[in-house]
Amino acid sequence: MTKRKQRAFVVDQLESRSLLSGFHHGFGGPGRGEGGLLSNPSPAVQADLTKIQQDQQKLQSDITTLQPTLQTDFQAIVTAVKNSTTIQGAEQTLTTDFTAFSATLQADWKAVASATDSTTRTAALTQLRSDFSSGIIVIQADRQAIQTAIANDATVQAAKQKLQTDEAPIIADRTTLQADFTKLRSDLQASSSSTSGETTGSTTTMARATQAFIGPWWF
Repeated sequence: MTKRKQRAFVVDQLESRSLLSGFHHGFGGPGRGEGGLLSNPSPAVQADLTKIQQDQQKLQSDITTLQPTLQTDFQAIVTAVKNSTTIQGAEQTLTTDFTAFSATLQADWKAVASATDSTTRTAALTQLRSDFSSGIIVIQADRQAIQTAIANDATVQAAKQKLQTDEAPIIADRTTLQADFTKLRSDLQASSSSTSGETTGSTTTMARATQAFIGPWWF
């Protein structure tokens, strides 16, 4: 549920981004002591920038249009989980077992701390390790039971599928922008190589700026 929640609200994060707002800062610009790789872009680079701007606008439009729908879809998943007695039962089992696990470990630590001789302390530590190992196995089994209950609940799965279907345009837009940036990086490298005899700093500047503006989108 955590991953799905993050995806459902990724629209809020994406909406606040501006892909092109800092290009002149990253690639060099007026007053920064460098000519800048984009001060006179090649036709290929210019075409890349135009396409990025167009694709970003499409992403922004899809986010604005789909955000209410995606929020509704996510809420439907939450509601379906709350209404499932099987899932709620599995979650309650986890809560109960975790409470007991914590209490057992606290008691074990007290036994270790109160031991007055090495033999008693060694025995207490052995008990602590044993209780910890067995408790972890129980907790992991409980968590798996929750995931199994979610996977087997038809209502939850239908709600998750609707979210996946509704968010598909945004996922596609992001994939397109990633491809746009990959092509821009390639064209910038080609442009930098063709003018390498004029300046030795262009390649370094381009690499630094490309990392800064492509990196945040690869998540």
